[in-house]
Amino acid sequence: MPRFKVRYLLVILTLVMIGIAFWLFSGVTTKQLLRRSYGTVDQLEADTRPQVDLKLNLTVVATEIDKEPSFTQVEVKTESSNYKKLEFEFSHQALTPEEAIIAQELGLANSSAKKFNGKKQILIELPVILRVMKAEIDRANNLTEIEVSTTNSILTKFNLEFNSIDIDQVEAMIAQELGLSLAEVKKLIRYRIKK
Repeated sequence: MPRFKVRYLLVILTLVMIGIAFWLFSGVTTKQLLRRSYGTVDQLEADTRPQVDLKLNLTVVATEIDKEPSFTQVEVKTESSNYKKLEFEFSHQALTPEEAIIAQELGLANSSAKKFNGKKQILIELPVILRVMKAEIDRANNLTEIEVSTTNSILTKFNLEFNSIDIDQVEAMIAQELGLSLAEVKKLIRYRIKK
């Protein structure tokens, strides 16, 4: 019996010694790693959002205006273009020159109308900074609808529609339509398949 107790104590003592050695070694190693200096870049690097200059020649089919206390939201539906819907937001304070031109193009300058139905050709040139693109693939109708969110104060969202469900082809068409590289499109786009 006493031999069994000695062996048992030797095993426990060995495990305790191994645990203490591991703990001390890991502490020393951690301190050494934390003391090392790591080279840094001279300037701060941040993800930049791509900016595109949209030149839209659209046929407006319908306009719906929603007036809020501090801004007016205008939803524009179009035809004969990849751009199917655009959402503009105008502040009620002094309009910037860009906002005034777009409001005049949309027929909102001196109008209290809530809706416009008819057809009107408009031409808009606007720099837009893109935030994210959400693509919904509709296999039943063989088309892909893309909702593009922006960081602009005027054009907040716009929708594109392409007659393809092939991801590579859709990304190439978006890149061509917006004047972006494929890498920029791949970085911004998220997909969802419509059931």
